Amino acid sequence: MFQPLQIRDVELKNRIMMSPMGTVSAAEDGKATDWHTLHYGARALGQVGLIMLEVHAVTQQGKDSGSPGIWNDEHISPLQKVVQAIHDQGSKVGLQLWHVGLKGSLPQETAVSASGLPHRERATSALSLEEIHKLVLAFRDAAVRASQAGIDVIEFRQTAGIATAAVGLITHGIQAKEILRNGRADLVAVGRALLRNPFWPRQAAEQLGVRIVGPAPYNHFWF
Repeated sequence: MFQPLQIRDVELKNRIMMSPMGTVSAAEDGKATDWHTLHYGARALGQVGLIMLEVHAVTQQGKDSGSPGIWNDEHISPLQKVVQAIHDQGSKVGLQLWHVGLKGSLPQETAVSASGLPHRERATSALSLEEIHKLVLAFRDAAVRASQAGIDVIEFRQTAGIATAAVGLITHGIQAKEILRNGRADLVAVGRALLRNPFWPRQAAEQLGVRIVGPAPYNHFWF
């Protein structure tokens, strides 16, 4: 679990990934805030190898309430601040791109879909071929902006990820080690356990009798 993992040109310092979890805390215009820097930075300080940020909308119409966006260049600088805080601790950063589609919950927006069929008793508007093409371009442009912000890994929501990750109530170091040792996954995706304890990697290492390097200011206090 604490061995590096090479994925193309990205090297993760360990096999622990923070699962992407919506925090509903972006500014109204979709920009990242200081809260994101603190929230994700704390998990980087805790030595998570790969931190997957929550979904980022590729268009303004494709965002949900409180979700961050990356549909214009003004989103790059606030996101860079979050990424830099994570990189400063030696962790890598991933980001999910998405469009809320038929799951949209904003009352002023019309939910859209490929079919135009209702979703959970809410009407949706069918996208035209031209609108679908524009949406494809929006995903492309969003990916470029994410790269400019320093994002290491980009994932398209509901598509194949960069590697096989085991997810689901992973709470103990021994449990995580067994998943990796048996070849069931390349990474262990930890969610709620990291919300409760940003230093879960240290806890897992202690459970396994392993010493890992911590933040330099914590020298002599880490274990």
